[in-house]
Amino acid sequence: MPQVCHGPMSCRICWKPDEGTEKEFHDGKWRLVNDPGYWGAPDPKFLVLGMTKGTTQAREMSESFRNGTFDTAAFAGFRPRLLEALQIVGLMQGVQDIDPYLTAASRDWGFASIVRCSLTARDQNGTYRGNSGPVIRGMRSPEGAQIMSACVKEHLTRLGPRTRLIVLLGNDENYFRAIRQAMLSVFGSYDTLPGAGQVAFKSGGRLFVHIGHPSPLNGHFSTFRNGSAEAGQGRKRVQAQLGIAASEA
Repeated sequence: MPQVCHGPMSCRICWKPDEGTEKEFHDGKWRLVNDPGYWGAPDPKFLVLGMTKGTTQAREMSESFRNGTFDTAAFAGFRPRLLEALQIVGLMQGVQDIDPYLTAASRDWGFASIVRCSLTARDQNGTYRGNSGPVIRGMRSPEGAQIMSACVKEHLTRLGPRTRLIVLLGNDENYFRAIRQAMLSVFGSYDTLPGAGQVAFKSGGRLFVHIGHPSPLNGHFSTFRNGSAEAGQGRKRVQAQLGIAASEA
């Protein structure tokens, strides 16, 4: 089974030979930058996937090619919150520092994004940013859905049997829809776990669990952490915990 190595990736599955490293689609509403990367174990037990690199991470990734700081580019600026998000649902218990898990020395954990290239959305000032709401709308556009499905097919169908759990950062209802569309497109299956809503599901023979996105821009993260289990983000927390428990059964 092919393994993916820690470091920048050469994937250009969505790019024509003459397209360079940047392209816009849907009349310039969204931009894609060819800067894919992967962090961690080559054959992980657990794979954590963000949506795509946000504004800060994309900048860090660009700079890493010049200054050799690749290891620090992923989830730059909110790694403690990433660790907290994983611990909230029952993962990485007892871990104090997540940084070593995002290096080539990692044995069980892998990190990347569902869209490996950087997908950003143009704001009203003409600046491209990684805010999740507009980016998810881009993922659900015809061009974005095609990119997302291509990423899933290229990278998730290559995983070995050791990868038993894939954690998806983000539990917005629109993101659920974007993920479901991609999974059905590639695997032809999307089977939710009983009692887990759309937070935990099986597709292509693997278990996927959505958790609250730890970005500082996510104003719902505190509710994911502490909210009532009866509704909203609190209920999604409990559903995610159910999914994680199912993966360990």
